[in-house]
Amino acid sequence: MARVAKNQAEDLEAVKTAQEAAKEAPNAAGGTDTTTAEEGAQNAPQAAQDAPQAEEAEKLVYVGPQLPRGRLKTNKIFEGTREQIIASPEMEEVLKRYPLVKNMLVPVSKLAEAKQKIAAGGNALHKFYADIASLAATEGLEG
Repeated sequence: MARVAKNQAEDLEAVKTAQEAAKEAPNAAGGTDTTTAEEGAQNAPQAAQDAPQAEEAEKLVYVGPQLPRGRLKTNKIFEGTREQIIASPEMEEVLKRYPLVKNMLVPVSKLAEAKQKIAAGGNALHKFYADIASLAATEGLEG
């Protein structure tokens, strides 16, 4: 028992010594960064990974129904960030009349999965598809 207490006391003393040394380290180095250029270069890739990356361009496919008057066709492929695609003049016009279209843009890599969801029903993609198709059908009858 006394041996355990002695070891704990020694460990506590070692921790205090280490903390004091850590406090003194910046002062001993003149208060400057002691990282060498080589160490900085090695750490740069990690810093780049930690920083939030700008959204990269991707290919998105419109999986909704074809819209009247050739506004937007099923399986049309767009390239760019989602924000760029939605802000494009072509999409701005479409989104004024069909705001749900933005929910029907899926990455090419998930095209098959999205098509299955639309066909299966009971999910958001199926609902968006049906709502867009209904709105498109009423517009087709009007014009």
